Amino acid sequence: MLASIIFVLFILAVTLSVMLLAGRFTAEYAVERGRSKRTWFLLGSLFFFFFPIPWMVLGLLPDTRRPNPPVRSTLPNAPY
Repeated sequence: MLASIIFVLFILAVTLSVMLLAGRFTAEYAVERGRSKRTWFLLGSLFFFFFPIPWMVLGLLPDTRRPNPPVRSTLPNAPY
């Protein structure tokens, strides 16, 4: 009985540490991309078993720190 409780506590400790690490890595990358650290920490830690997916979603989202550049026309006599 005691061995099964210790085993469950060990698995729980490992799972929580992996959750915190995945959330932390995702949150740090979110800050680099101009996103909310707290929100992406929660998303990264809740979906830790899909770890690279939140990271890839952040990579696909536009960066909020810099504005989008104006679209330049490729026509020969365009004003800009």
